[in-house]
Amino acid sequence: MRGFAQDRLGEMATLDRNGLPTGGNALLVFNGEVRVAVWRGLAAAAFMDAGNVFLRVSNLDVGAVRGAAGFGVRYASPIGPIRVDLGFKLDRQRFANGTREGRTALHITVGQAF
Repeated sequence: MRGFAQDRLGEMATLDRNGLPTGGNALLVFNGEVRVAVWRGLAAAAFMDAGNVFLRVSNLDVGAVRGAAGFGVRYASPIGPIRVDLGFKLDRQRFANGTREGRTALHITVGQAF
C-alpha cells in the first residue's frame, strides 16, 4: 500500500491512539499498476492500491478497505529495477490522539512490487 508509510495501514483495532501498529492477523491487499517505457531503462508508472490490516480473519470487512493512488518512476539497473513511488491516501483518518494521517508516502525500493 504505497500511500501509507511502512506498517501504518490498519483498522483502528490494529493501531494505537497515535496510529502506530499493534499488529493484526489478517491482511487484504489489491494492487494495480500501469508502466510505460520512457527512454532506455527508464519507465513511468501509475498505480492504485487498496487493502487493510484486520485484527482477525473474522474481522475482514470489504467496507473497511482503504485506497491509495499515485505515480512513480522505474529504472532498470544492473541489480534490478529501482522504483521511486509517491502515493496519496484516498481517505485520510484521524487518530484517537486527534492527529490526522499525512496525505502522502514516498517509497524507494529495489525489485518488483509484485
